[in-house]
Amino acid sequence: MAAKHFYRQGFLLLLFNFISTAALEKRFSDFKRCADEECSMLLCRGKAVKDFSGPDCRFLSFKKSETIYVYYKLSGKRADLWAGSVSILRLINFGYFPKDLLAVNHLYTEKELEIKAEVCEDIVHVKLLYEYLIMQSIVCIVIFIYAFS
Repeated sequence: MAAKHFYRQGFLLLLFNFISTAALEKRFSDFKRCADEECSMLLCRGKAVKDFSGPDCRFLSFKKSETIYVYYKLSGKRADLWAGSVSILRLINFGYFPKDLLAVNHLYTEKELEIKAEVCEDIVHVKLLYEYLIMQSIVCIVIFIYAFS
């Protein structure tokens, strides 16, 4: 009886870890273009040309005419996405958006460095890690309850 629960718990834990790890590994592109090596300086800013609501938490949602501050531009596989914020404070409402939805009105720098995507940590990855840790905790609780029921 105990072996049955052990194998079931192990299978569920392995399955969840595989799914969660695959989600964390998913990147839009291998490279991004930044103003500095940490991707902490602004590249440009502009006005949104229309409303945008992202499909998930990795995307920035905004309304037409809002000012958007761009920290980096994806290059390589997905050159159509940029990353930025609707606030000068990067921690508030940061994410990806289609570059065609921005009318650039100010360049902070002409110089752009191409950097591997995993080099710069950003809020999007922190959000994904936070969600991953919460899901891991929930799975552990479910397995514990299931084992002792």
